[in-house]
Amino acid sequence: MKKKELYVKIVPEKNEIVCSGLSFDDFICYLPEPIENLINIAIDTCVEVSETNYKKGFPLFEGKAAIKKIAEQESYCFGNFCFVDYCSSEQVDQLTAQEISELLYLGHMFEPLHSPFFPQLQNRFAYLSHDDSWYWKLYAQNIDDFLYILCGRLAKCIELPLPDNTQMIHEQLLYKAREGILIDLNEAVCKNNGIDVRLYTIGEYANMDKILNYLSQIKKEANKTNWIHFRGKEWSIS
Repeated sequence: MKKKELYVKIVPEKNEIVCSGLSFDDFICYLPEPIENLINIAIDTCVEVSETNYKKGFPLFEGKAAIKKIAEQESYCFGNFCFVDYCSSEQVDQLTAQEISELLYLGHMFEPLHSPFFPQLQNRFAYLSHDDSWYWKLYAQNIDDFLYILCGRLAKCIELPLPDNTQMIHEQLLYKAREGILIDLNEAVCKNNGIDVRLYTIGEYANMDKILNYLSQIKKEANKTNWIHFRGKEWSIS
């Protein structure tokens, strides 16, 4: 069963999102424009790669069917799963030694040596996860892509449709998530013909175990508490 506590910290200046509670399955399900191919860059990969093509020493997963197959595995939920997307296998063939080194560093250290985006690959994302939804860091060319994923997960949990006021709610979530937010969907309450969920501003966390182990205390000490109001296809934060 998926976690219902979502932690999100967004650093727009670095195109960086740190998150807990969202999974690879959420990523491919709610991404508005699907990725076609990915390179697994984790040295100690947890994904089954027996039927996978290799180029430049990296396992490649090519096509939507191959990517969907990863989400159907249980193995990717344990250990490290790190990838960047790419457009064509010819681009992978042309990777330089320096680019290969930087990809390996990214998959091992969970941060880029220089940039998480590689002009040769034209990647939109660098996805770096440990134990799937427990911890992942996402580098996204367009932060809005992540916000679609987050809203998709919220809509699924509260069993309501996605909002019509997408731009407004994305802006509100981005503004709040700059400071690090916790959304506990276990606290969802029915109110005024809709659903309200608390949003806690708790700052920056890299240790997701600490959030779970001290959840009540962290909520009490939150810098600020807001509500996300779900009213059909109209969402808002107050």
